[in-house]
Amino acid sequence: MDFLTRVTRHLRDAQAEDPTPMVKGRDVVILGGGDTGNDCAGSCVRLGAKSVMQLEMMPRPPVVRTEQNPWPQWQRP
Repeated sequence: MDFLTRVTRHLRDAQAEDPTPMVKGRDVVILGGGDTGNDCAGSCVRLGAKSVMQLEMMPRPPVVRTEQNPWPQWQRP
């Protein structure tokens, strides 16, 4: 969250601390997903990260799909 706060401050005010040096040319790992994780990933790519890996823990999906749960929907038990 601190990273996104810095990014937003810099976007709103060019005099605010530039977050680019935090990620430019670096390998970045993002723990977590959802909107916040995706915002972090997009910001890192935009700011010039060398690579971005995002890890998110989800429950294991069922092995077999039902007819009521076709692809590309997320598999439900």
